[in-house]
Amino acid sequence: MTNLTINKLIFSVLTLVGVSAIAAPAFAQICTIGERRVRENVVIADAFAEQCLLGPCERRVDRQTYNAPPGWAVVRYWPGTRHDRGRTTRSLSHMSARSHFISGQQFQNERQEMKRGSGMSLEFGGSRAAQAIESLHNQYRTSNTTIKLTVAAQGREARGGSSKREEALHVEEVCVGTIDDYRAALRQELEAARRQQPR
Repeated sequence: MTNLTINKLIFSVLTLVGVSAIAAPAFAQICTIGERRVRENVVIADAFAEQCLLGPCERRVDRQTYNAPPGWAVVRYWPGTRHDRGRTTRSLSHMSARSHFISGQQFQNERQEMKRGSGMSLEFGGSRAAQAIESLHNQYRTSNTTIKLTVAAQGREARGGSSKREEALHVEEVCVGTIDDYRAALRQELEAARRQQPR
């Protein structure tokens, strides 16, 4: 094969790949609804304070915040000590981010909007996929989506030496889906209903 032929072949393959990528659906589900996962060391906090000659000795603090990604809810979380020496402390605080979850009114609005846009009289919203997303969002609506890990180390006098605390945060999460996942489930349900309608 000549170089010209090879170049044409490569160009044809690249063109085909490019067209396929453009034609691919813009939406892809980020996870399987109901799937659970354990993630270790999602954030690590590390504080170190050197020894000092005279008090009060220096205090160092490190704060690290973990935010659950869209479509995931934190089921449980726990710290793991990687290093602890001297005068140190550790604390965990959490916040519930309601905006992370879809409200019941949002679910209803999406159903009504999809129904109007389809022109069908179908009372949909009962598909297993859509129901699973709605149920999980209702179940975990008050769960913690933002967790803050704080460690502190207080320096000690020369004979005491330095202080160090290193902590990791581990989480278990469940996939609850996003509003796009819910819309996709409704679209699939409508499409299935269209196929079943008599022609």
